Order: sequence, then C-alpha cells, then structure tokens
Amino acid sequence: MFPDAPPAPMFVTPESTGLGDMASALGTWMMTLGKPLAAGLLLLATTLAALGWVIVRVAWRIQVVSAWRRRARRRLRRARRAETTR
Repeated sequence: MFPDAPPAPMFVTPESTGLGDMASALGTWMMTLGKPLAAGLLLLATTLAALGWVIVRVAWRIQVVSAWRRRARRRLRRARRAETTR
C-alpha cells in the first residue's frame, strides 16, 4: 500500500512484565508503524461503521414491515369477525 514505507518493526516484549511497561512498549511500537497503521485503522473504522449502519437499517426495516403485516392481519381478522357477527 505504501511502497516507500520501511518494513514494520517487530514488537519486542519489555524485560519487565508489568502492565505499564507492556502498554508503553506497545504504544512505542504502534507509533513506529506510522502511516500504514493510521490508514488501516481509519479504513477499518469507516468500513465497520458503514457495515453496522447498513445492518441496523436492514434489521429495523425488517422489524417494522413485520409489525405492519401483523397489524394488517389482525385488522383483517377483526373485520371478518365483525362481518360474521352481523
């Protein structure tokens, strides 16, 4: 994706196994990745947000249409019962 970018360095676990040391080393490693990491995270976030939006819209539409149809069937049954009781 970035032909002139240097190869990504390996993540080396710090000597101390403390959580603070590990977080600091991970942050340093991520900062060395630079542009490829930032571009990848932005692309991933945008893709997942768009996909989530589409899934929610489709699920909501399915639920709403299903409720409409249920109500229409109930109204039809009530109307038929009302006609037969007259």
